[in-house]
Amino acid sequence: MTENLTNVLLRCILNNLIQIENAEDEFIDPDFSIEIMESTAHILQCLNDQEVDKLKKILDDFSNKKEYLENKDYLLSFLEDFGLIKPVG
Repeated sequence: MTENLTNVLLRCILNNLIQIENAEDEFIDPDFSIEIMESTAHILQCLNDQEVDKLKKILDDFSNKKEYLENKDYLLSFLEDFGLIKPVG
C-alpha cells in the first residue's frame, strides 16, 4: 500500500469517527456509535507494533494540520482510546 493511499484511507476513517464521536444522540443512536467504535478498535488491535508506531507518526502529523486542529486531542488520544497502547501514567 502506498503512503498516499494509507493517508487517504486513514483520513476517511478519522473523519467518520470524529463525526460519530461529535454527533448528537438525536442524529446517531449512542449504542450504534459504541458498536462502531468497538468494531474499529477490534480491527485496529490487529496491527503489529511497527504498524502502530507508523500510525502514531501519521496521527501526530495530522494533529498539526489545519483541518484537524479542532480535534487535536482526539487524534493524540486515539491510540490509547482504541486500545493500541497502554494508558500513560
